[in-house]
Amino acid sequence: MGPVILIDKSALEMLSIDQSIWLDEFFFTNICPMLYSETLADLTKSRSDRDNPVAAMELVSEIAAKTPVDGVAPCMHHRDLIAQDMNGNHPNMDGRPIVRAGKVKQEASGRVGMDLGEFSEAKALQRWQNGEFEEMEKEFALAWRKDLDTTDYEAIFAIVKNIIPTGRKLTTLELVKEYVDEFVANSDEKILYLMFQLFGINPSMYQIFVDAYKSSGAKNIVELAPYATYVLRVDLFFYVAMIKGLISPNRPSNKLDIAYLYYLPFCQVFTSADKLHAKTVPLFCEQGQIFIPGKDLKDACKEMDEYYSQFQDQIEERGLMSFVGYPPYTIDNVITKAWDKFCIPSWRDPIDGIPPGVQKPIEKSDVKSNPSLKEMMDTKDIEGTPSEDSIDFMTVTHRMRARRGKYKMVSQDVIDANKKTDQ
Repeated sequence: MGPVILIDKSALEMLSIDQSIWLDEFFFTNICPMLYSETLADLTKSRSDRDNPVAAMELVSEIAAKTPVDGVAPCMHHRDLIAQDMNGNHPNMDGRPIVRAGKVKQEASGRVGMDLGEFSEAKALQRWQNGEFEEMEKEFALAWRKDLDTTDYEAIFAIVKNIIPTGRKLTTLELVKEYVDEFVANSDEKILYLMFQLFGINPSMYQIFVDAYKSSGAKNIVELAPYATYVLRVDLFFYVAMIKGLISPNRPSNKLDIAYLYYLPFCQVFTSADKLHAKTVPLFCEQGQIFIPGKDLKDACKEMDEYYSQFQDQIEERGLMSFVGYPPYTIDNVITKAWDKFCIPSWRDPIDGIPPGVQKPIEKSDVKSNPSLKEMMDTKDIEGTPSEDSIDFMTVTHRMRARRGKYKMVSQDVIDANKKTDQ
């Protein structure tokens, strides 16, 4: 699987289909709602003709085809996470995406697991690859684009200007970040009112949260609602930077781009070709995350593609998924550097007689002849919501094309077996 990566649309657009495959092979992808929104919004435009809906759909299909489909987890929307956080269910900000709960399952042995099924977001990407768009999605694209174009920054600035102290020099993004962190850390319960205004939370809930804050014994808002406070810091940073002329208020997509930062606590690597991301993301990599510029990712994926092209015949026989192992330890690029930082060091250990980056052929896994697989497939639904520590296994359903670009993803035996299942 590899490190958890968060990727934006600009980075995907830089990759060819063959290059994008290596995201699936060497990373576990947190696909945040902003990527879906940003991609779907492209239904309202095209590269050459903004009034050509066919070209716009082709553009979205192309991006969907490059989006990872195997090792992925669609993260919950930040608004839902904020709501949970402010109600005491704090999301873990440890580099892993937060997904919606699935069905609780139990094996005959008593082991308890969670079946997440097939993510609805993954189903949508599959449809988009085929150029299939539901009417609701087309309407959403128009509404999203309109919302970006009509954000009332003047009203927001009128609120935020009240917190900027007179005479404080905020001439760089670094100084703005430093000030915002200080302001939030040292604020009393009144900051909840600012949070409610900027987040658009129902004002009738305000006193409830103020009372909860006072009775909690929390030293500051960070202890009461750590994730909501993090998002507030991102928003205040963005608005103060615009007020000070460090970020342009005239580019509507800046608001969407900055929203990717809401999901940094749920990844280890963030990659983008966007200039605003290059300037702002490193400032918020507070849990040891790394930022990879889109061009560097493209160069690394291209290098991987060139390396594995020499094994084209073997991959055609075994399928890419069973052929590729850890990244080739002989290659030095941003992918292998990310593995060095976030993965166990033994991934670089050579395997006798096996080329770097290749895994040994494995025996076919047959449910009938493999007791552990059979038991995992033969489970029953149970009631209740188990704690995270009590979950022994997790299952996810993925669909993928048998071939992506020039690579066959699975062996012919798997393809034939799947055809028999569908009959």
